[in-house]
Amino acid sequence: MEQVEEESVCGNGSINTENTAYDDEFSKDPTIELLGGLDLNDLRKDGPGTEFEVSYNETGTPEVKQYFDGEELSKNLNYETQLDDEGSSSGDEDLSPFDRLARKMEDITPDKSGGVYKERLKQGTGMTIPLRSFVKVHYNGYLEYSDEPYDSSRLRNEVQQHQLGGGLEGWDLAISTMKKGELSRFLISPEYAYGNIGCGPRIPGDSRILFEIEVLSFREKAGVDEYYSASREEKRQMPMNVVLKVYLAEKQRGTEFFNRNKFLDALKWYQKAKDVLDNIRLKDEKEEKTQQKELLKICLNLAICSLKLSHSGRAITYCKEALDIDERNTKALYCYGKALHQLSEFGRAKHYLQRAQKLAPGNQDINKELERLESSVKQFRMTEKDICRRMFAKPSKTEDVNKKSTKESANSKTKTKEHEEKCGDEFQGLVKVRLQAFKDDSHVMEIPFPCGTLSRPEMVCIFETALDMGLDTRIKGEGTPDISIKIMKKQPTSP
Repeated sequence: MEQVEEESVCGNGSINTENTAYDDEFSKDPTIELLGGLDLNDLRKDGPGTEFEVSYNETGTPEVKQYFDGEELSKNLNYETQLDDEGSSSGDEDLSPFDRLARKMEDITPDKSGGVYKERLKQGTGMTIPLRSFVKVHYNGYLEYSDEPYDSSRLRNEVQQHQLGGGLEGWDLAISTMKKGELSRFLISPEYAYGNIGCGPRIPGDSRILFEIEVLSFREKAGVDEYYSASREEKRQMPMNVVLKVYLAEKQRGTEFFNRNKFLDALKWYQKAKDVLDNIRLKDEKEEKTQQKELLKICLNLAICSLKLSHSGRAITYCKEALDIDERNTKALYCYGKALHQLSEFGRAKHYLQRAQKLAPGNQDINKELERLESSVKQFRMTEKDICRRMFAKPSKTEDVNKKSTKESANSKTKTKEHEEKCGDEFQGLVKVRLQAFKDDSHVMEIPFPCGTLSRPEMVCIFETALDMGLDTRIKGEGTPDISIKIMKKQPTSP
């Protein structure tokens, strides 16, 4: 573990457990494999040091690992780290590649000592990233005279997550000058990077580092810790602008999970954001309007997450809250109708979807949901029709009406007994077809199976078929005429 942590800070001072290729003037093949490990205690002691054995391949040359894909590596080369006399201007022929770059860059160190230089390659948007924020970036790190990055989140295909204030001084200073979507280049001196010690074999001492950094997103941290460490009454006394900052931070966290299809995690963070809004002590009408506006947004986010997780009842609860704020909100009406569709409440689902359609006639999502609803209604009616047809079907053999009533009674009892002992093949086939159609319909999460006049073996058939297909069952109603079986899909979990 200590080796991993030591290795992890060689890129940018933040967590990174990946080994990466590198190249510098002190090591020709830095990724050569050894047959055994090294004892770091032996290296620290005064004396002759330690011995190790290199792993060789069949040709007798050292075994070297290729950590990055060659094609991807070629896309991330930076030739400005190399000497190029042809492209140099008058007066800088004797300068090193990094010194030439520094001439085109802005010194952003507070004392203008040249510790960190910046060149903006692409403008960002919004506010500058505050200190202590959580940021997500892609970056390449280069050493002088090496066009290949010694470390790269892009080549690892792994977004770097980092909290400002916990990494290299130059790295934090660099990112604190950026905005979301910005791409910039930073030249960082040893004093703001790894000093005269360096970082293991990858970065020699007194090395300047060239970083190309792109900010993907960030989330403010300042104010959030203070909010959660305060008492309930202290939270209610906090100014609106402070509470909104906490709310937006939690909401943004939820959106990050949502965009990664982690809907259960997104639901949790959206609920935290809603709780923050619910606990605000409003001072005037203006603050109330702001709160209601944000509550509407977060309730809709919660409803959508709940639909993604097929938590239909919870989605309906959030939709009701949204409609209490704005009864003509199209998205709330749409989500309400979709949740009712999942519950097979087709009539009510149609009512809310048609209300949404009236407000937004050209909305394709609403129109497609109405089409899917109509398809589900037809499927359900076919199931009811088939069951009713089976219930009222004529006997396969005509009874002799002239037989004595006692014989008819005995025959009837015998047939009833035989009927209870076995479920017909036709009924079994019908149940399988209808349950498979239900399972394939991704827009309906449960359906009722009317069974007030079904025999016990037929009800058992429905239960067993549903269980074999991975469906849940529940009996609704009391007494034979009102009883029905509810067939439900298992609740999905967030990936």
